Amino acid sequence: LSVLDNLHRAIEAAETTGATEGLLEGVRMVADQLEETLKAHHCIPIEAAGLPFDPNVHEAIAEHPHEELPPGTVAHVARRGFKLHDRVVRPSQVIVTKRAEGSEESNETAREEPSDQSTSR
Repeated sequence: LSVLDNLHRAIEAAETTGATEGLLEGVRMVADQLEETLKAHHCIPIEAAGLPFDPNVHEAIAEHPHEELPPGTVAHVARRGFKLHDRVVRPSQVIVTKRAEGSEESNETAREEPSDQSTSR
């Protein structure tokens, strides 16, 4: 799986740096071939982006505020996870949304929660 990760990193780097099209196309072909081989052996990627966080198949590596997505949603996949049949071989490493700072809901919650500042010593 790390070979596949490195191929995808090479593709991303070539796309952003403007490497020759031939190199990019060759790396894509190898990545596609490896993914098809994994799929033929029932090793499939775990869907994550835009879905609710599931600790059974996802590993949260960070939390970020997001205005549009509800809290607890996978906003970004840092490393894809894979299943072999129904068993998780490697969980997806993901960045999960949390309530945006200063959002109306968090302000309302803060107003509703009583302050716990007791003066007794």
